[in-house]
Amino acid sequence: MSEEIPTLIPAEDADTARDRVVEVLRDGGMAVIPTDAGYAIVADAFNQPATRKVFAVKRQRRQAPLSVLIRSPRQVGGLAAEIPEAAERLMASYWPGPLTLIFRAQEG
Repeated sequence: MSEEIPTLIPAEDADTARDRVVEVLRDGGMAVIPTDAGYAIVADAFNQPATRKVFAVKRQRRQAPLSVLIRSPRQVGGLAAEIPEAAERLMASYWPGPLTLIFRAQEG
């Protein structure tokens, strides 16, 4: 895999930086963004070439799970093999918010 040269997006203007990161992700690229605990390498979880880039950059095998940030409970159905009723209740009560749930991924 050839090395992708990342684009540096200055963060002086948060709205412009956010819009540019969204554009990069939609184009199949990756970004590094700040989180509560440090920084995260992000890509579109539904774009297989983009997720392959994340595995390559992190030097992880495809069998290692990736964390996926989602914007709504509806997205879980496209990622998780099954969604227990208890998880559905937690999502309804606490999302959006700082709640982490772990699901078995769908094949592929």
